[in-house]
Amino acid sequence: HVARADRSVARAEQSALLNPRSGEVREAQPRLRTAMTGIELCYIVVRALCREVFDRTYYLPPDKDVEAYGPQARAALADVLNCTAEAMCGVADVATGTGPVDTARTRVHDAVASLHERRNRLAHLLLVDPNVDAAAWQQHGALLAAVDRIRVEIEAAVRPASEPWHPPL
Repeated sequence: HVARADRSVARAEQSALLNPRSGEVREAQPRLRTAMTGIELCYIVVRALCREVFDRTYYLPPDKDVEAYGPQARAALADVLNCTAEAMCGVADVATGTGPVDTARTRVHDAVASLHERRNRLAHLLLVDPNVDAAAWQQHGALLAAVDRIRVEIEAAVRPASEPWHPPL
């Protein structure tokens, strides 16, 4: 989906090159391109996050795989992922500009703040002594780093453009 959307943005940019009435494209292009970059990077980080969860559960003995993430940690991780999805929907609202963009940006910033709180709750639940279980400590740290990276990419995806887009000469 990301690649298809990227091709659509590229076609719109090409269309604007020769169209003197391409004001809408010039206004929307910075939002679309910034959002596309952010969404693509979030997609990559979500894959890495899933890999961290997989690594933590797959390499444990079968009788201990349930202990990798306790019920509270699983619920907290689900909250983090739900909040991430909510923020990503907000990125789409900013990119498409179907409603007031500033309102959509505010909603995304609120979701990112909530994501930060939920991430901290998850971090508290995943706290482990590295001397007791070094692998868990490393894998939990990588999981939390992925959540932090998603948060940064979402914030960047809704950042207003510094200047309007102009087709290249």
